[in-house]
Amino acid sequence: MLDGIPKYLGDLCSLETLYFDENSAVVKFPDFLDNLSGCTSLALKELDASNSQFTGSLSDEIRKFSSLESLYLSYNHLNGSISEKLWELPGLELLDVSFNNLTVPSTYHLSSLSYVKVIDLMFCKIGPHFPKWIQTLKNLVVLDLSNTGISDTIPLQFWDMWASPLTYLNLSSNNISGKVSDLSSYFADESIIIDLSSNSFYGPILNVPSTLFILNLSRNKFSGGISFICQIVDGFLSFLDLSHNSLSGQLPDCLWHFKELQVLNLGHNNLFGRLPPSIGSLIELKMLYLYKNNFSGELPLSLKNCTNLKSLNLGANKFFGNVPVWIGESLSGLYVLILRSNNLSGTIPLQSCQLPNLHILDLSMNNLHGTIPSCLNNLKSMVQQGFSQDVELHRKIRGRVYGWGAYIDHALIEWQGDEREFFSTLKLVKSIDLSSNNLT
Repeated sequence: MLDGIPKYLGDLCSLETLYFDENSAVVKFPDFLDNLSGCTSLALKELDASNSQFTGSLSDEIRKFSSLESLYLSYNHLNGSISEKLWELPGLELLDVSFNNLTVPSTYHLSSLSYVKVIDLMFCKIGPHFPKWIQTLKNLVVLDLSNTGISDTIPLQFWDMWASPLTYLNLSSNNISGKVSDLSSYFADESIIIDLSSNSFYGPILNVPSTLFILNLSRNKFSGGISFICQIVDGFLSFLDLSHNSLSGQLPDCLWHFKELQVLNLGHNNLFGRLPPSIGSLIELKMLYLYKNNFSGELPLSLKNCTNLKSLNLGANKFFGNVPVWIGESLSGLYVLILRSNNLSGTIPLQSCQLPNLHILDLSMNNLHGTIPSCLNNLKSMVQQGFSQDVELHRKIRGRVYGWGAYIDHALIEWQGDEREFFSTLKLVKSIDLSSNNLT
């Protein structure tokens, strides 16, 4: 509950680092800076005041902090336009002002900010135009402009501007359009994170870095095949989401590269063909979402090797054959099993009753026959309060510095005649749907 800092802290002439993060008293940021404006302002290199209750503006007072290299102000209540004086700090390398009510005019001229390496402006107001000042930041390695109101075509120069390779790029949740350049040329040879989701990018995906850690291109208008994923060969890939696009072709048989993959989402595309045998190499996979494609064939036996699966959604495809008995025998950690709207036949195997954590079971709209197994009363999690499994598959991807990184699992459920998608409330949903079969 600190309500600021005393003025004598402004006289600590050797102070290089000050942490004021996660304080709950409301403090005016200009007053806070004023109390540090003695010789401390000349020595301070790192100021972390994130996750606090700062109000007011990012004032011109910041120009006094001429040695500042890292400034963390995320998750506060700052407002107004970011002062151009901030961009004049000669040694500034890291700026994180995400999750504030700040405006960053896209017309700023930032020729003096050539040393900055990390910029995080998530949820600030930048749009509607793509900021031209980005092209002056030749040493960027981390850039986050997600949820900033940009509704524009991405300039071709954007992809060619960096002298140093990027490690993190997040432009998600805007309305940016245009084709994506050859992504393999602009990123470093280390664990790479690219998130372009929820935009209007279109055209084929040509090349991607081989060292990808996270790739999220979902909810765009990408088309063409997905053979480019075979270029990701260095074993870092943990998260791959290409859902809600117009991608076509078959899933290539190169998945043995992805020993660390935890989330694979290819749903809502036009992919077809059989699932390749190498899908059984995904031994760390927790979530497999292939809903609404044209995949066919029997479910590959190699999937039984994916024993860490928590959520398996293969609905709205053209799979045929029996419901595999190995699902109940090998995938005991499942909390979501959705096989609806396929061409599955045969009976419901008794082994389906061996899934103690199951909360959602959907076998509807198939050609199943026979009796409904009485052993379904073994699915105790259907009646337990709370949730025994970790529904929200969190993956910390940028550490303390960059702050973002959770994947929220979800499920599409037919309910009262409508398809409804559950995200944050998924842990509260308990559902069995065996409708539109020939069961007795």
